[in-house]
Amino acid sequence: MSLPGCEKCTGWMDSNSTAGFKAMAQCVIDGIHAAFRAYRTHIALNGPDPLLPDRLFGQFTHDQLFFLSFAQVWCEKRRTDDRLYQQLMVDPHSPAMYRVFGTIQNYPAFRVAYNCPLETPYAPEQHCNVWVPNKTS
Repeated sequence: MSLPGCEKCTGWMDSNSTAGFKAMAQCVIDGIHAAFRAYRTHIALNGPDPLLPDRLFGQFTHDQLFFLSFAQVWCEKRRTDDRLYQQLMVDPHSPAMYRVFGTIQNYPAFRVAYNCPLETPYAPEQHCNVWVPNKTS
């Protein structure tokens, strides 16, 4: 797992913690994948909705708006370091910003929607190909 601003943070979880994290993260990852597939199926069956007439939101594509709406669910005021530490110690859930960041940086459709250059925080060279089959044939 890669965290923003913490490129050298490795080896901080033991194997049991890593396995537990991956199991919990899979729920969020599976959720966005199912939602994105449903969204794409809706567009295939019904055609895309008109773009928003708003000056701000009208500049985004349909796929970009999908990911914005996913992230907005987890929007919260940034916690102090003390509150973040407290959450990490007692709450089994990842902080909201990492739920979003960890999901989108490992989801190829996000990188395509926003044209994220490789080797950037949103498109790391090493990422989890959760939905890419091992066989390419």
